[in-house]
Amino acid sequence: MKRTKRILAMALVVVMLMSVMGVAVSAVDYYVPTTSTNYGYMAPTDAKGTKTVSTVKLYGAYDYIDFYISSRYADTYFFYEIYSSKNYGEDTMVDGGYFYCGAKGTYSGSALVKLSGTYKTGTYYMVTYVAKISSSGNVSLSEPSLREYKVVVNRTTNFKNQMVITKGVTNTVNGPQIKWQGVSSAATKYYIYRRPMSGTSWTKVGTAKATARSFVDTSVKNKNGKYVYTVKAVNKSNTATRYHYMGEDCLFAKAPTLKSVATGADNKIKIQWNSTSGSAYYEVYRREVGTNSWTKLTGNCKTTSFNDAKAVNGKTYEYTVRANIKTADGVARSSYYGNAGKAVKYLQAPVVNDIVAAENGLNISWKAVNGVTAYTVYRRAIDGSTGWTTIQKVSADTTSYVDATAAEDAGYIYTVRAEGPKGRGSYSTAGKEYLVLATPVVSGQVSPGSTEVLLSWADVPNAQTYEVRSEWGTEYEDAPSSPVIVNPYYGRNIFMVYAKATITDSMTGNTYNFISEPGFVTVEVE
Repeated sequence: MKRTKRILAMALVVVMLMSVMGVAVSAVDYYVPTTSTNYGYMAPTDAKGTKTVSTVKLYGAYDYIDFYISSRYADTYFFYEIYSSKNYGEDTMVDGGYFYCGAKGTYSGSALVKLSGTYKTGTYYMVTYVAKISSSGNVSLSEPSLREYKVVVNRTTNFKNQMVITKGVTNTVNGPQIKWQGVSSAATKYYIYRRPMSGTSWTKVGTAKATARSFVDTSVKNKNGKYVYTVKAVNKSNTATRYHYMGEDCLFAKAPTLKSVATGADNKIKIQWNSTSGSAYYEVYRREVGTNSWTKLTGNCKTTSFNDAKAVNGKTYEYTVRANIKTADGVARSSYYGNAGKAVKYLQAPVVNDIVAAENGLNISWKAVNGVTAYTVYRRAIDGSTGWTTIQKVSADTTSYVDATAAEDAGYIYTVRAEGPKGRGSYSTAGKEYLVLATPVVSGQVSPGSTEVLLSWADVPNAQTYEVRSEWGTEYEDAPSSPVIVNPYYGRNIFMVYAKATITDSMTGNTYNFISEPGFVTVEVE
C-alpha cells in the first residue's frame, strides 16, 4: 500500500465520510468481532505483512503498526479507528486513518504512531469501515468490523530496538531519493536497502554518513521500475537497528532527455525528447526564463515531440518534459525539473502582405516583427515541384525585397522567416502565392453568312481555361481554348475574355485559383 495513495485518499474521502458518520462510534454499536465485511477487512499483521497477529510490539517514540488489508472490490477506501476500550468513544480513540485499494486483492499498509502519551501496554480495539465511492460520488459504508488485539509498548533505549523512520521517496532526475528521520547520536552511518515491489529480498544499494538524511539511488537512474526502500542505522559496534519491512513504495520512471527546442513553422515552438518507454505518455511544461513557475502545456502526449502554439512574441522560454507510465500499482512519474533548459526566444512568423510586379522582378512585402535581428526571404514553386529556396537575407529594418530572379511566367509561393539573437524565428508554410496570367489579346468577327461572332485569342502561358463574358452575362465559364462562337445582339457588342488557372500544391494540398485581367473586343452586328 503506497503511502502517497493513502495521503491522497485521506484528503479525498475525509469530508464525505465525516458527513455520513461521526469521528467515533457509540458503545451501543459494539457487537461480536467479525472477520470481514461485504467489502473486505483490515487486521494487524506481522512486520512482513504475511499474516495477521493478535499482539503488536512497539518501541521508541515513533513506530509503525502494520495492517493486512483484504479488499473484495477495486477503488475502495478503508477507514479505521483504534480505541483503548471496548466501549469505544471519542475519549478512548488513540489513532485513525485511511487506506486506499485501487484493485481488489490483498495489501499491506503501515500507520506511523507516536507512543508518547498515547499507546500503553494493553488491549486495543480496531474498528474498520469500508467506503466505496461510485462514479457519481455517492459513498456506501460497510458494516463495521471490530478486532481485538494487544499492544506491547517497550520504550527501550537499546540501539538495536530503535527503528529508522522513513519520510517518503521522491523521483529525481538521478534516481529515487529516500529521506529519513535520524535515530540516536549513537548512529555512525545508515544503510539503504531496496527490493522489488513484488519481491521479498532486500539489496543494499548504498551507505550514508551519520549526518545524512537522504540518499539517491543512482543505480536505477536509467531504468523504469517498481521498488520499495528502507533504511537501517548502524553504530560503531556495527550493531544495526530494526528496519521497516513495509518500506517506502516508489514507482520510478526515468526522466526524458531533451533533444532540441527550436522555433519551427507556423508560429510553433517544437520540443523533442528521447523516449523512456514504449508505453510512456508525457507531460510538457514551459516557463519564461527568469521565473520559477512552470505551466503545463499537455499532460497526455503519446509521442516524443510537441508543438507549443501558445508562445508570446519576444519572450524567452525554457521547456521540460516528465514521463508517466501506467502500472498495475499506479502511475510511475519521472522527475522533470532536472531537464529544464535549452532556452529559445520566440519570434512569430512575419506575415507577407503582398507580392506585386516591379520593374526588375517581384516585390515581396511583409509586416515587421518586434525583436528580430534580420529576415530571410524564401521561395518555392507553387505546384510543390520544388522546395523552399533561400532568396535573400535582409536587415531588421527592411520589410520588402525585390526578387529579380523570378521568371515572369512562373508561379511561386513566398514566405519570410524572422531571425533573432538566440536562434531562428518562425515562418508560414502556407506563405503567399503569386502567379501572373497575361491578359488575353482577343479578336472577333461575324461569321460569313450568319450573325454569329467568332472570338479567338492566343494561348496565355499557364492558363488552363478561359471565361468568356458579354455585356449580358457569362457566355462560357470554362472554355478550353479559342476560337469560340457566341450569339450577339444586333448592333454594337462588347466581349471580355479572362485567362484562368487552378493549381494544387503537392506539399500542402492547398488549391489556388488565379484569373487574369480581361481582354476586350468590340464587334458590330448588322
